[in-house]
Amino acid sequence: MRLSVVVMLPVFALLGGCAWCGPCPKGAVAERAASEDVDGGVLLLCRIPGGAPDGPVLMSFDDGNRPRLTGRFEQGRQSGAWTWWHASGTKRARYGFGSGESASVPTGKWETWHPNGTAHWQLTFQTGAPHGPVREGRDDGRPRFEGAFSEGRRSGTWTAWYRDGGKAGEGHYEDDKPAGAWTVWWKSGAIAAARNGKDWKYSAPDGGTITGDEFSELRQPAPRVTDLPEAFATMEAQPLNPGPPEWVPPLTVSGLSPQDPYYPWGKLHGVWFDEFRIELGLEATDLEELRR
Repeated sequence: MRLSVVVMLPVFALLGGCAWCGPCPKGAVAERAASEDVDGGVLLLCRIPGGAPDGPVLMSFDDGNRPRLTGRFEQGRQSGAWTWWHASGTKRARYGFGSGESASVPTGKWETWHPNGTAHWQLTFQTGAPHGPVREGRDDGRPRFEGAFSEGRRSGTWTAWYRDGGKAGEGHYEDDKPAGAWTVWWKSGAIAAARNGKDWKYSAPDGGTITGDEFSELRQPAPRVTDLPEAFATMEAQPLNPGPPEWVPPLTVSGLSPQDPYYPWGKLHGVWFDEFRIELGLEATDLEELRR
């Protein structure tokens, strides 16, 4: 069913601000999707007749008064700021895309939030590539991982934390390759392993020097410490996660599907952070336990 902009604007007046940002571009027609197509909510967008979405898009939750998604298309490609909300009304995610020839290219700061409003993921894009600090935070506000990129390549210091805020491990990258000092800490805060080059040196919780085998016996499960450059040899061949995070609304109604390969969270969590954690000899469960 198609509605004019004059009819649609009052429908979303309760959403506040610039939820529906102005009229459709020249040549596009305002369109409203049937509520059952969008999980009980309402979807408004502009579309080139018989073609791609072009102009603002808005999705509400099922009561029609709470925004679930706002964004904008340029001839079928995502442009500008896209924002998602939790059902509670707090922000869930905010992404940025370029415009014109750079439409659908990730730009600026991308971030997500936990349902309680604390920051979850934070990552900045420059011309489509991660560039600058990256962070994963816990729902209590404490960090889980922090690192940095330079034009899509890992750079500088990367750090992992235990759940209670103590450092679990730290390493350095130069031009996407491990370099410099790497350190792992026991949950007590004592240094467990360290390297500045190729070979690791291990320490018992009481500070005494131990062998790698002894170190493995002290840990349950045993750490996976490998030669760092070899461990990353195949990483560049792994593409960004082609699917959206689980919370991205199913915008497939009326041919609308803004699911592109630039959503970074799958690779960020499943490759960059996980490979870093494994090289530190840490299991995922280690980071979720309190220090003993």
